[in-house]
Amino acid sequence: GGGLWIRPCSGIHTFGMLFHIDVIGLDKKLQIIKLWKNFGPYRMTSLSWKMQSVIELPSGRIAESGTQIGDVLRIT
Repeated sequence: GGGLWIRPCSGIHTFGMLFHIDVIGLDKKLQIIKLWKNFGPYRMTSLSWKMQSVIELPSGRIAESGTQIGDVLRIT
């Protein structure tokens, strides 16, 4: 049920992975600027200089949580 917060990070790839994940792209204020739902194996996101970190989650978590672009996360 957890996730992986990767920082600094301006893009990710899933080369070598065999399953789908959800990915949240965050700026320096932890505001969501990009969402990748059900991101498949052997793919790569676009790079963004605005994106400072990403959170990788099990596939389906973005939809379950109602997370949207513009939301600001608080990580504790």
